[in-house]
Formats: sequence, structure tokens, C-alpha cells
Amino acid sequence: MVNGQPVCVPESQAVCWAWGDPHYHTFDGKNYDFQGTCTYTIAKNCGNDATLPDFNIEAKNENRGTTKVSYTSFVTVKIYGYTISLVRFENGLVRVDNQLLRLPITLNGGKLQLYQTGGSLLIQTDFTLKVYFDWYFHLKLQISSSYFESICGMCGNFNGNPNDDFMTPQGVAAPDAIDFGKSWKVEDGDRWMALSGRAIL
Repeated sequence: MVNGQPVCVPESQAVCWAWGDPHYHTFDGKNYDFQGTCTYTIAKNCGNDATLPDFNIEAKNENRGTTKVSYTSFVTVKIYGYTISLVRFENGLVRVDNQLLRLPITLNGGKLQLYQTGGSLLIQTDFTLKVYFDWYFHLKLQISSSYFESICGMCGNFNGNPNDDFMTPQGVAAPDAIDFGKSWKVEDGDRWMALSGRAIL
């Protein structure tokens, strides 16, 4: 709104990623490291705009070779009533509502497309959200400016200010990356163990 009148503005894209052991880069450009080995909310729609579709993206980290570092190994995307699971080393495959399927896949009348691009799985929505996972340790999210100030989770609050990205679910600023990451931990039950056949460490 400008002087009480609606005006059109160019739509831009923002990127958040988690990679390696793991390093995070928020939508607002803040970089930090967090070595937790649980399941965490990476990004979800926390806004009040009913015109923006809901989504929730969670990722589980696990140790590999050493307890000093952790890597993203399991990603869950909840969108349009589907639960889509991306599991490390299941190249070319994806789980939709616990059913293992081969790519490419089209869901919800074409509003949700899943396919492989290069060495990564891409989940593409009709509202410009894109989720990339390389089936190993690199997770990337891309979202349009229509979700500005409507995001929460490990990717920050997407308000253009990297200095206040460490907001907890209670809306309180965490003092550091460790407390921030722990605040976004979610219960995952036996989901990882059931899908991968591995024990949770």
C-alpha cells in the first residue's frame, strides 16, 4: 500500500539452505552452524494471510562418522494434504504418504510436481515454493516475496533483517544458534527408523 492505495511491486525470490555439517543460510541472509541430531522445523507458513497456502518443511540430522558433526539425512514436506518424505541415498525415489514412488510425479491436479533435476530432487508448487534435496546432505528452499514476514523456523522469519532471525516459536529472540535450533525441535517418533530401517542415535 502506498498512500492508502494498492500498487503492484515486482515479485522476488529468497533462498534458504542447509548443507554440510550443517551450515544454515536463512532467507534474510544470516549464516550460522547448528549440530543438533534431531528433527527440526526448517520453514513453515506462520502468517495470518489466508490466501497463502500452508506448508511445513522438517529435516532430521544425523551423525556420520563422528559425533562432532551432523548432516541432513531426512526431509519431510507437508503440503496440500500430502506428506512427502525425502530419504538419504534413495536417489530417483520419493515417499508420498509412506508409499515409495519413482520420479517424476504430479499431484493435486498439477499444483505439485516432483522430479529430478541434475543430482537433486525438486518439489515445485504452483505458489513458487521450491524444495531441492540431493539425497545426501544439501537441502535448499526457494520462496517468493509473497511470503514476506509469514515464515518461521530454522530459515528465519523472512522480514529482510538478518539480525532478528533467531526467533523461537514463542516469538522470543534466542541468544545463540544452539538455543535457536533447539527451540525448533519437533518430535519425530519412529518415523526415521521406520522408513530407513536404522536406529535413532
